[in-house]
Amino acid sequence: NTGPRDTIPPRLVRMTTTRTLTRRNQAVIVQAVWQDGVKDDGESFIRSRVRWFTEKGDKKSDVKTKAMKHMGGGIYRARIPVSESGATLHCVFEAKDRAGNKNEVASPSFAVN
Repeated sequence: NTGPRDTIPPRLVRMTTTRTLTRRNQAVIVQAVWQDGVKDDGESFIRSRVRWFTEKGDKKSDVKTKAMKHMGGGIYRARIPVSESGATLHCVFEAKDRAGNKNEVASPSFAVN
């Protein structure tokens, strides 16, 4: 590769979450769309993960981390287990490209129904 060195971190284009627990395994689905800083050939080699914790009243869960599955087209998805309705979910989406550039973005917290 004779081009300039990649120093631009991945950019979060969009994030979505289900606010309702899925029936299967009591989980919330989170999705992040990442775009790499590489512009010349469109190739993207991003690893994405999500960190989260829940709180309900004065109870706060431990922070957990899970790799997000690449669905194609820059879309990454993960299923976050949430034990009960009414808990507030706090997420941080992380991405790292092949050159080691990192980015993390906190999502707005929300109550799970």
